[in-house]
Amino acid sequence: MDLMIDTAQALQQNGILTTGVNVRLHNGKQKATVGLAKGGWDWWHFNIEAVNSNFSYGKLTYNPREVLTENKPIQLIIKPKNNANYADTFTIDIPRPQKVSVFFEMPAVISPGIPLKLTLHSRFSNGTEISTTAFNGSFLWNLFDVEYNGKVIKNGVLIPDSKYPFPVDFIEVKVSYKYNPDVKTEIQIPLLYNGAYHLNFDGHGGQQGRDGNDAYGQNGRDGRGGQNGGSGGSGQNGKNVTVYLKSLVSNGSTFLLVRAESLGQVEIACISVKGGRVTVSCRGGNGGNGGDGGSGACGADETKELSAGQGGNGGDGGLGGNGGNGGMVMIFGDEEALKHLHCVQIDNGGGAGGNGGDGGRSGRGGSNLNSSFLALLFGTNRGYRGNNGLQGSYGHSGNPPAIHKIDTPTLNNIMGIE
Repeated sequence: MDLMIDTAQALQQNGILTTGVNVRLHNGKQKATVGLAKGGWDWWHFNIEAVNSNFSYGKLTYNPREVLTENKPIQLIIKPKNNANYADTFTIDIPRPQKVSVFFEMPAVISPGIPLKLTLHSRFSNGTEISTTAFNGSFLWNLFDVEYNGKVIKNGVLIPDSKYPFPVDFIEVKVSYKYNPDVKTEIQIPLLYNGAYHLNFDGHGGQQGRDGNDAYGQNGRDGRGGQNGGSGGSGQNGKNVTVYLKSLVSNGSTFLLVRAESLGQVEIACISVKGGRVTVSCRGGNGGNGGDGGSGACGADETKELSAGQGGNGGDGGLGGNGGNGGMVMIFGDEEALKHLHCVQIDNGGGAGGNGGDGGRSGRGGSNLNSSFLALLFGTNRGYRGNNGLQGSYGHSGNPPAIHKIDTPTLNNIMGIE
């Protein structure tokens, strides 16, 4: 007998193995169990004893931690039911990682808060080499503990801490095999602090106006008019923001620490003065769109006694809400920090006005008794379409930022720097 196992499944070490048996008969023919190519033999032809595992109808299950950490061997003892004197014992070796490497593609930006994709590559005891970038290679992330600053990295996506009080030059990533910590590696990734950050203090947009209800029925013979759409709400004003700038020097490189705050909201970013950029945004919120007018109802058809009714008018579209005004910004920094104002952009424009709602459709007029097909289809006395709502006004932009130089000890105290 020959035991067949799914080697790709064995590499994944998820506690499940699909197995099969090829049997050479005395007449030279071969039989295979269900699940293998040309397999038709059922497993009831065999008595199976599983050691350090469980077996059921071709599926072997095991505890990866017991087998791989405690080195307990998996064995299958297979006895054909029609030959009590014959038995084959198979020892199943689960391939183990012997070496692991971790890589990262050098992107244009390596900066706190910006995701960085890692790649693992491992060589197993059976000679197989697998990378997480290969087809079906992502299972490696389940075999290795990947940590950075004590935090677990999932699926190879590393997000460096975004609120360093001081710049650091490297971040260290450690990788170890879950079932043997001696199979490990580590890598240092240089932080360039060249990312672009957007610190958001914008006002909220205005609420959307409600659509008018469509009309049903008639006032007398004429169709009822559609309801007007509701007006959009005005956008909120952008927050007034105070920005503090502090320059820091580490290993000959200059960084700019930016702290922006408003009404209890605090945002921090650290950038290199060569390539990094921070935008402080306190734009006014956009006005909400006006609601659409409702459709007018159809007029009553002509009878022998009464003439056809007029179609109802569509409701007017609601007015668009006005945009909010941009916030005011004050910038504080010492003499060194203010040399790098070019790294900080202020966006305190006014919000856009909301669009006016569309006017509602007119109702079809009632049909005359002797109307043509088109007249029957469209009516002869349609109402009027509703007027479109007017667009809201743009909000006013905030004034240019006010810049103030303060002494270094005061600035350090405000920013919590000793």
